Amino acid sequence: MTKNTTTLDTFMSKNSTTENSIMNTNINNKKHTKDENKNTSQIRYQEFTDEWNQDKLIDVCNYVDYRGKTPYKTDKGIFLITAKNVKKGYIDYEASKEYISEEDYQEVMHRGLPKIGDVLITTEAPFGNVAQIDKENIALAQRVIKYRGKKDVIDNSYLTYYLLSPEFQRKLYSISSGGTVKGVKGSILHKQKIKYPSLPEQQQIGQFFKKIDQQITAQQEKIQHHKQQKKALLQQMFPQGDSSMPSVRYPGYDDEWSECKLNNILTLLKDGTHETHKDSSEGCLLLSAKNIKNGKIFWNKTDRIISIEDYNKIHKNFKLQQGDVLLTIVGSIGETAILKNPENITFQRSVAYLRPDKSKLTAEYLNIVIQTRQFQNELDKRKAISAQPGIYLKDLRKIRVKIPSLPEQQQIGQFFQKIDQQIQLNQNKLEDMKQMKKGLMQRMFV
Repeated sequence: MTKNTTTLDTFMSKNSTTENSIMNTNINNKKHTKDENKNTSQIRYQEFTDEWNQDKLIDVCNYVDYRGKTPYKTDKGIFLITAKNVKKGYIDYEASKEYISEEDYQEVMHRGLPKIGDVLITTEAPFGNVAQIDKENIALAQRVIKYRGKKDVIDNSYLTYYLLSPEFQRKLYSISSGGTVKGVKGSILHKQKIKYPSLPEQQQIGQFFKKIDQQITAQQEKIQHHKQQKKALLQQMFPQGDSSMPSVRYPGYDDEWSECKLNNILTLLKDGTHETHKDSSEGCLLLSAKNIKNGKIFWNKTDRIISIEDYNKIHKNFKLQQGDVLLTIVGSIGETAILKNPENITFQRSVAYLRPDKSKLTAEYLNIVIQTRQFQNELDKRKAISAQPGIYLKDLRKIRVKIPSLPEQQQIGQFFQKIDQQIQLNQNKLEDMKQMKKGLMQRMFV
């Protein structure tokens, strides 16, 4: 074992699952020099110390390339896995649903029947996705190559994660051809070299990443469960149809809800700037609808900056305030967020500003009522059909909403804020897990 090699147990004990800890570890560890052994992983299980091997895919794997005649599709029968179904590490059976007849199955798969555990890689549209087969009686379409590690040489799970590793993915793109649509010929792909340790070490590595993926999947399912709960509560805690009472509400409230036009419960309803502004090297952020997603406002280095002078012109007659509710009205319609810090930030016309009349409406309640199916349906009805669909402010003003008393609004708003915070905490944990996996894949594969 070289001096730059860390045992896996040591790495895991020293590093939490936060993005910063993983990235800092990658940066602070020295890379191999020319005099050091390059055929050894930087992180290993303690019991393994021997060098890794290096061979072409074609020398250590059997393969089947299914390119050729397009099979005849049917409405039912054997599920056909196309390139669209193969994702980064898993098969998505919902992404595309195509079938071939049972009578044609043997003919279509005459080059080699797929088995559970075989490794699939897409050669084009999309390019470079890798997953293991996890179901029997499936067929494989064009633009998918199937690899199966030779017995006692290559473990299929190890092969899957190796092909997904940053190292091999970089290699894939270096040998790809095409402009917008990248691709690679099977004859070129088969000649690419992979590095691999002994079979027992491969098996441990494969099982290790499978466990991480299982944890990631469980976390994704947890988030989805919370989102489904929120969706159900959005229906139960708001009146449906012509009703003026919700089916679920806090104890102590039994009065009917009132209904009014949105314009009558706001003190400001305005969209962002319609003007053309020059980009500036410093000044204020000019954001758009794409910067509002899942209740959050976010930006990055690629977003536009305008001068202080342009910003002051935009806000000559009004200032954005903390607590204003933002609503996307052009492009991705219906996303909403509460503005927490209005300093040095403004928006293009694709975003509307809704300022609640505090004597009638809370920002938290308005933010959540916009997310209800009823409000989203009203937005959908009012979409102006064009190359980029949008909502006119005059139509937005007319949308009718049902509101309870201010105290009940406050409780509803706070309740859904807690749900959103829980979803966000779980989302952050998911991102940490993905970053941990990414960091490990960068260091565990030579």
